[in-house]
Amino acid sequence: MTGQIDLSVVVVTWNSRHDIHRCLASVTDSSRSVREIIVVDNGSTDGTVEHVRRFFPSAVVIRNGANLGHARAANIGFERARGRYVVILDADTEFRRELLPAMVDFLEREPSAHICAPRLYYPDGRLQETNRNLPTPAAAVFGRRSLVARLWPGNPLTARYLRRDLRGETRPHPVQQVSAAVMMFRRDMIERIGGWDEGFFAYWLDTEWCIRAGKAGLGVWSLPHLSATHHESNRPAVRKTWRRLWMFHRGAMRLYRLHYAGGPLDPRCWVAGALLMVRFALLAAIDPFLPPAPANGRGEASATARQDRTAAGAKPPG
Repeated sequence: MTGQIDLSVVVVTWNSRHDIHRCLASVTDSSRSVREIIVVDNGSTDGTVEHVRRFFPSAVVIRNGANLGHARAANIGFERARGRYVVILDADTEFRRELLPAMVDFLEREPSAHICAPRLYYPDGRLQETNRNLPTPAAAVFGRRSLVARLWPGNPLTARYLRRDLRGETRPHPVQQVSAAVMMFRRDMIERIGGWDEGFFAYWLDTEWCIRAGKAGLGVWSLPHLSATHHESNRPAVRKTWRRLWMFHRGAMRLYRLHYAGGPLDPRCWVAGALLMVRFALLAAIDPFLPPAPANGRGEASATARQDRTAAGAKPPG
């Protein structure tokens, strides 16, 4: 199929020169051209903006003078977007040329879907398990990156949270949340439920938006027959630091206060805050020495993830 798709692409960057070329090349190589590419830069000092302007001159570059956070920068991009559909991409993602047109085609065929996302894989082929259930307090103990999940990857609570019962599914299906690393949505969602909550600096903002979408009856869908590669934490410079861990846990506290408790004075907030502080301190101390999150409930390696891609009809990018 040829012709332009009514899609605005939004990418937030912050010192992303190492990654951005790969991401934008995936967009410009799309089998159908997109309406516009919007890059919102959060005060990069590594030449990211200059690189985009040199190699992707058709992209609209919005340059913030400082790092305003991912949510604020994304909202700036959403406000500028004019497409019927919008896709938000992490700068460290890449994908094949069929992905974006296939996601648009799905939204046009499925009126109940308002947000959709492909499966995400690490460069080594491990599945990231980002299309899953919404977190519960138990997810702090049994979540994808938790100590328990790394030491006991096959435990049933982690499997339930990550929807491992759907690993073999190849057809699109509703889920409770997807990742904003590659997330497409109908632009009118902004008018219906608002943009991203700017109280979240970098983490949990996609989860919070999926919660609001679900409460408004707007469907969130996983597209397991489609895939993208997410180079998350693939370089030493972007591995988890204590500051990133702090932002993660601070965001988790905000999410709990907004959607799981009765406000900041609810006693459960104080208990949750104390437990999250303990979790933060523990992970800050031992996370650098832990193995990565397992590929799946059986702790299998990249060969299994590649088989998943083949079964889903989507080959790994590259």
